[in-house]
Amino acid sequence: MRSSVVPTTHSTSTPPTTGTVRSSFHPRLVPGGVILLDDHGFTTCPGATRAAEEYMAGRPESIIQLTTGQAFIVKGADPVNPR
Repeated sequence: MRSSVVPTTHSTSTPPTTGTVRSSFHPRLVPGGVILLDDHGFTTCPGATRAAEEYMAGRPESIIQLTTGQAFIVKGADPVNPR
């Protein structure tokens, strides 16, 4: 059986690296695929937040912020009207 989950970890907190990771993974995600943003809500990692917000600007998916400082993006998901 083929797995639809590909766990990967990238420790990045700078905009160029973070943006490259997102632009590499997001287009390859199947609908319903998830990108977890580990440092998105931390004030000590403003580059990670900025890179994610800039990359997702104009895309239909939203960045869903967690109270723990992380966030996630679900490919093809509409957080206002989930199915």
